[in-house]
Amino acid sequence: MRIAIIGIINHDTIAMANGQELQDLGGILYNTAVLANMVDEQTSLFPVTRIGEDCYDMMTNILASYPNVDLCGVAIAPEGTSCNTIRYDASMEKVERLTNHIGSIPFDQIEPFLNHDAILINFIVGDDISRETMREIRARSQGLIYLDVHNLCLGIDEQGHRFHRAQDRWHEWMEWVDVVQMNEVEAALLADREIETDQDFIAFGKMILGLGPSIYIATRGRFGSVTVYRDADEIKTFISPPEAVEEVVDTTGCGDAFAAGFLTDYLVTRDPVSATQLASWTAGLNCTLAGLSEVERFRKG
Repeated sequence: MRIAIIGIINHDTIAMANGQELQDLGGILYNTAVLANMVDEQTSLFPVTRIGEDCYDMMTNILASYPNVDLCGVAIAPEGTSCNTIRYDASMEKVERLTNHIGSIPFDQIEPFLNHDAILINFIVGDDISRETMREIRARSQGLIYLDVHNLCLGIDEQGHRFHRAQDRWHEWMEWVDVVQMNEVEAALLADREIETDQDFIAFGKMILGLGPSIYIATRGRFGSVTVYRDADEIKTFISPPEAVEEVVDTTGCGDAFAAGFLTDYLVTRDPVSATQLASWTAGLNCTLAGLSEVERFRKG
């Protein structure tokens, strides 16, 4: 099995609520590293990304122990590496600033991977790929397309600060994917109304399924997740409780880990419930880790 992971790799500077500062690579490196520890030996992973020469060796060192990761889809960005500063306020909410906004991933870099079993698209900076590229991926891809909405719902001001907003014509992105994942803030932005209860998420999920996807997942942090999915001609729902954790260390990458867990299970079982359960465990474990330093804890067995 072959999985392509499309999106930018950031260099993250994370100022945590306890005063500790962590510098690490992030973005789709989270998806890739977690997947590399979870999938079987017959599954190959292909990150498709742009990164500066300044951080290329750092990336390869992180992935060096994973023979199932192939870097043929990685391109050197002459603008350098995308840089993101993250700090947590007292309520553990993230405040982000992008300090080096590099260009999008072009279609010709993605084209060799359209025959893969699955394509995971994760919007890290918000314009990782263009609308035209997404349309072409849908038209020509032969496998499952999984979209993590993520920073598609974040704008960037002149100083690089990120702010929440619903992108114009966002419905089109939904039409081009098979599985869509978003958190509770992103769901409320796209719905343009408050979404709080399980029934709110289910109703919005059914609307999303009407646009084209067969599976909708809303991740809700400490409230767990809601999965709405099509089973033949019937729409079903699964409400997953949160994974119990002793201490939240860093929530960076939890959505990325969730997507990795879901794909690991779903591509084998085709069962959205089983996949959501593994994804919930994966996201729960991720929030107990500081960056990618302990990513091997995701390893099976």
